[in-house]
Amino acid sequence: MGDGHLMDPTPANPKGHYEDNRFYKLNDKMIGRWFDPVCVPTDEILSEYRSLIQQASKENAVWGMKDPRLCYTLAEVYPIMEDRKDDVRIVAVNRDFMDSIMSIVRRDGIQPPHARVIQCGYLFEREDFLNDHPDLPVLHVSYERMLENPLAVTQMLHEFCAGDIWPHDKVDEAAAFVDPELNHGTVNG
Repeated sequence: MGDGHLMDPTPANPKGHYEDNRFYKLNDKMIGRWFDPVCVPTDEILSEYRSLIQQASKENAVWGMKDPRLCYTLAEVYPIMEDRKDDVRIVAVNRDFMDSIMSIVRRDGIQPPHARVIQCGYLFEREDFLNDHPDLPVLHVSYERMLENPLAVTQMLHEFCAGDIWPHDKVDEAAAFVDPELNHGTVNG
C-alpha cells in the first residue's frame, strides 16, 4: 500500500492506517478537511498525482491507495491513470451506517447529526463514481464480516486481486492481522 511511506499508528488505530502518506497529503490538498470536503482538483495537484502514480508503479508491481477521501477524489484521479486502468480494482468497504456515525462521533467529537451528513456525503460520492464506471471491477467487503471471519474475507480479497496482493501462503498471516477488539465504533459498544 506504500512501503516506506505509510502513516504512523495512532491511539485510534494502534496497528496503523495503512494509508500512503504521499497520497494522503495530495488528498489533503485536493479536498481539505475530511469532515468538510470540497474537491478542488487543480492542474498542479493532478500533475502531482500523475507523478506519484508513475512513481508508485515503478516502485511496486502491485500497489494501492487507501483513504476514505478517495470517495471524493477518485473521479478526478482515475482519468489520469491511463496506463494502469486495466489493473485498477476497487475494494469498497461497507460498514453499518450507524456504527460508522458512532465511530466519527467517538473518535472526533463531532455531533451525530453532522456525522450523518459526513457519512452520507462519502457514500453518495462513492456510489456516484461507481455508477459512472460500471465496468470497473468492484468488490464490496463487509467491515462486520471481516471482523467475524477475517480468513474468508482475506481469501476473497486475494482472489479478487488475482493473487497479486501477497503470496498465497501469506493469506493466513494477513487474516490473523485483523483484531476485532480494535472495533470501537459500534452503536452498542
